Amino acid sequence: MPGGGSSLILVRGIEIPFTKYLTGEDYNMEEVKMTKRLIFAVLVVLGVFMVFAVTGEFSNAYSAAAEGDKTRGEFLFYNPGLGTLPISCGSCHPGGRGLEAAHGKKGFKILGVKTDKLESVINFWVVNILRGEKLDHNSQTMKDIKAYIKSLFGLPKRDLPKSIPINEC
Repeated sequence: MPGGGSSLILVRGIEIPFTKYLTGEDYNMEEVKMTKRLIFAVLVVLGVFMVFAVTGEFSNAYSAAAEGDKTRGEFLFYNPGLGTLPISCGSCHPGGRGLEAAHGKKGFKILGVKTDKLESVINFWVVNILRGEKLDHNSQTMKDIKAYIKSLFGLPKRDLPKSIPINEC
């Protein structure tokens, strides 16, 4: 290769400059040692990064995932993928309407049945209205939907429309 390219090639487990491989030039052990040191340094840096990703400065991102991602929750809320019908939670709750106080609520009553878990309410609607599968209460999907509902907390209360077209519910 004219101009001395910087591409490397693996020969018998050792990376050498591509130009030397093409020209048949010998490579010395010093180049091999340098390559091994470089690979070791990269592995050490990656190892340190992984430690910080789990325990150090990146723990905020980790805890946000543990609590749920409201952006992903909003996507799930408006996407009909939670069920087998072409509707979503947002079909009956446009803009999260009617859910502004759901996060802080101590108890819920659906069709005369009481529960104190928001997860149970979400599952009731996913299974019975959207015709989807029950979500595990600790799944990332459930956490994300709850995070979106939590983001609605404190907004001015808006009642659901008095009548909703049958094709939307």
